[in-house]
Amino acid sequence: MEANSERHDKLNLLALYLKNLPDHVPLVPASATAYDFDFYVADDEDVSDMGEIGALNRQFEIRLGQRNNGPIIFKEQGAGLEGVVDVLKSYFEKHKHSNEVVLLHKWLDNLITAAEHAYMSAKVSSAKLDSKILANHEDPRYVDLLDPKDTRKGGAKTHPLLLEGSMRCYLLQKGQKKPPNPTTTTKPPTGVKQIFCCIASKGCDTTWAMPRNKERTLDHLSKCTWLDSDLRKSLSTLSMSRPQIDDAFSWHWMTVLVYHTRQITLSRHLNVLSRT
Repeated sequence: MEANSERHDKLNLLALYLKNLPDHVPLVPASATAYDFDFYVADDEDVSDMGEIGALNRQFEIRLGQRNNGPIIFKEQGAGLEGVVDVLKSYFEKHKHSNEVVLLHKWLDNLITAAEHAYMSAKVSSAKLDSKILANHEDPRYVDLLDPKDTRKGGAKTHPLLLEGSMRCYLLQKGQKKPPNPTTTTKPPTGVKQIFCCIASKGCDTTWAMPRNKERTLDHLSKCTWLDSDLRKSLSTLSMSRPQIDDAFSWHWMTVLVYHTRQITLSRHLNVLSRT
């Protein structure tokens, strides 16, 4: 049986493939998925008849199909399909001492083959994904919002690289469908919280509450391996340059503060002496 490290790598590879399937595989929201692995619950009757792994194997065959005449063909992409990775992970861990775990290994290999077939069908090289850089940044969980126009005449402006690496958005609630066309509004629906997400949130799953903390956002973007390397390098350069400016600024004002504190202390001492 393959080593745990190899299985871990395969699971990560499958997760990477499923998050970046080519556009010819329809993107279906979790509320309409036919796969429904994001909220998988084993059928009690199947578990009673076949055991937990047998029941899962049956559901894989029903939902994904069997690889009898070629690789499995994905009918959709999205959270419903991506959830299969977490299902496999939990079953591998729970049944690591079971002889039936060989069925899980078979499905893991079959799903990787199916994903690679999807890339080949679209004439897209899956090898490019090994760097973890996303082929597209479309995250089905969020609706992007336009940044409001900054009409201020003064004050610090948001750095263009921050705007390029993060997106104003809001989270879709369960059952809601993502608008088919790009948003043209700067505000979310009434009662919905506005947040920021990394443009690679589909891979890194990183978001920030409003108002955006520039330093924290910049720190993440400069290290996020799901982002394009050129953008990450530019952000890293910006990240390294900012603390030097901040440190110099802080040191200056700390020196001023210490000087004035000493002046106040000296003045008090002189006042006490003058009264004696």
